[in-house]
Amino acid sequence: MDEAYKIHDYLPVSYRNPEEQEYVEFLWSSFELNYKEGKYQFAFIAFHMLYMSAVYFNVWQIRRFAEEDFKKAMIGFGKDDEDRLMNARTPFDFSRMNERTVFRLFRLLGCAHDRIGHLAKSVEERNDSAHSNGQLVIRSQHTLDRKISKIIQRIEEIQEQSWETILRCYELFLTNSQDPEAREHYAAEDQVREVLIHENYMSPQDVEYCKTAPIDKLKGEPGFAEIENLHALVINVSYQ
Repeated sequence: MDEAYKIHDYLPVSYRNPEEQEYVEFLWSSFELNYKEGKYQFAFIAFHMLYMSAVYFNVWQIRRFAEEDFKKAMIGFGKDDEDRLMNARTPFDFSRMNERTVFRLFRLLGCAHDRIGHLAKSVEERNDSAHSNGQLVIRSQHTLDRKISKIIQRIEEIQEQSWETILRCYELFLTNSQDPEAREHYAAEDQVREVLIHENYMSPQDVEYCKTAPIDKLKGEPGFAEIENLHALVINVSYQ
């Protein structure tokens, strides 16, 4: 169970609407309850849904901050899938696609074909548990813990591959926020919380990446002093 808590490091700190937050909290509650009750197969299904939610939030960030590359990546997708990807209004709209297909977009993060297959493998494992096939394939806590460990490893791999996307997002935020009179919120704390973290579905791990950003490259910006101020605020944020 202890390792399962790590998934919260890869899910958003805050959500754009209460329904999204309620859904994620429901999945975690379902996982936790079934885990404690020894209903390991159902616990795995709920945990896998949390995994796929984290995947959708990552794909959303790719679409938002690597838009041109994202459009080019549509080559090879069917028209219906292309429409779903380009016109999604929430990360959860990606769930309308075949789950394995979604993982192909991680090529934009530099994932090789074999790694994409590795990341998507848990979809097959989940399907083995979710269909009415007359089999209990997860009978013990030990088996479930091993599957959870593999899922966490996959999420960590996706996070590592997302480094450049997160830094691109953060650099754009800093340059767009350097003028307090022109940005969305005058108070720097509100700008960080509402625009950087909330609007971009930032996870605790995303925020940790932002803390390591090489902001010296922005010294030529006219509002660099405010950029330093914003960055100092981010460094002092803690969600872990």
